[in-house]
Amino acid sequence: MLKIRLAGKMRILELLIFTLVIASCSSLYKTAHQRFIDMMNSICSSGKSLDQLDFNPDYPLGRYLADHRDLTVSEVRLDGLVLYHYSKKMLTGQYICNYHLLVDPNTNIVVGWGFDQELGDPKKGCGIAG
Repeated sequence: MLKIRLAGKMRILELLIFTLVIASCSSLYKTAHQRFIDMMNSICSSGKSLDQLDFNPDYPLGRYLADHRDLTVSEVRLDGLVLYHYSKKMLTGQYICNYHLLVDPNTNIVVGWGFDQELGDPKKGCGIAG
């Protein structure tokens, strides 16, 4: 009787450990779209200027967040901040990601960003492979 109870408790413990391992592994997995969001949040909170995020001819194969070649339009908001809209082809060239950077015109520092959802589905078009 004791062996049956102990075996039952061990089975419950094994299931609990298995569940915890699966839950922790699934929380580590991020979609390409979520990796893009994380990258944008990280870069836009780094205090870099628009110029620092623009194309650098010394590294022509790099992927630049504020590449002037991808700039579609800029506009000044009522609060004085400037929105720079970009349309960037993703790695395969199949999808286009439309986003904007919010820039303080006095310092040229990027202070925020967002998707231009009216131009396309960001979950489909904005992702990072790997």
